[in-house]
Amino acid sequence: GNCTRCSCQLTAASCLYTPRRAMGFGKSLTATEAISRLKENDPSFTKCDLGNNAVIQMKGIELLSQLGAALASNSVCTELNLAGCNISDNEIEGLTQALQVNSSLTSLSLEANKINNDGAIQIAQALKANRGLLVLNLQNQKGTRFGDTTLGEFTAALEQSNVTLLKIVWRLESRQSFRLTKLLTRNNDIDRRIKSDKEYATLMPEGAAPFTEEMLAQRRAEESSHSNPPS
Repeated sequence: GNCTRCSCQLTAASCLYTPRRAMGFGKSLTATEAISRLKENDPSFTKCDLGNNAVIQMKGIELLSQLGAALASNSVCTELNLAGCNISDNEIEGLTQALQVNSSLTSLSLEANKINNDGAIQIAQALKANRGLLVLNLQNQKGTRFGDTTLGEFTAALEQSNVTLLKIVWRLESRQSFRLTKLLTRNNDIDRRIKSDKEYATLMPEGAAPFTEEMLAQRRAEESSHSNPPS
C-alpha cells in the first residue's frame, strides 16, 4: 500500500488543480462555452479548465451529460480539469461513456469532488476501452476511502487491456496495491520503449489492441513529462 501512497504524493504537483490565471487561461471559462467548443472540435481548445465551476456544482447531471457527449466526438482537447465541481457518483456516467471512445484526452483531473467507490469503478471500467488517458487525478474526494473493490477494478483494467494509463493520483486504503503499481510500471515501460523506438510487444497483455501508427507517432512526439514510473 505504501508504494501507491508514495507515488500519489510525488505526482500531486503535476495535476491540473491550479488557478486558471497561473495556467494562462485568463477569464473564467463557462461550462456552456466549453461544451460548445468541444462539440465544434475547436482546434485551439486543447485545455479545458472548468475547475471550481459554480454552474456545474449546481447542475452536474445535466452539464456533465452534455460535456460527455461533446467529448465523445472531440479529437483536440488533451487536458480536462473538473476539480472542485461537487461531482458525485450519479453524475459521471456521461463522462465515463466519453472516456470509452475518446482518445485525445491525456490528462483528467477530478480532484476534490465527491466521487465514491461506485463512481471510481465506473471510471475503471471505462479505462478498459480507453486508449488515450495518461494521467488520472482522483485525489481528495470528500468523505471517500477507495478500497479493495475499486483497486480490483483498476487492476483488472490494466491486466486485461489498458496499456496507456501511466499515473493515478489518489489516496488508496488498501494493502493490496502492489499488482496495480506493477502494472502502472509496465505501462510506463511500454511508453518509454515506444519513445525510444525499442521493442515493446512482449510487454503487451493479450487483451490489448495494438497501437495504431497515429498513436505511436503521438506518443513519440509527446514530452516525457508524464512518464515517471511509480517508486
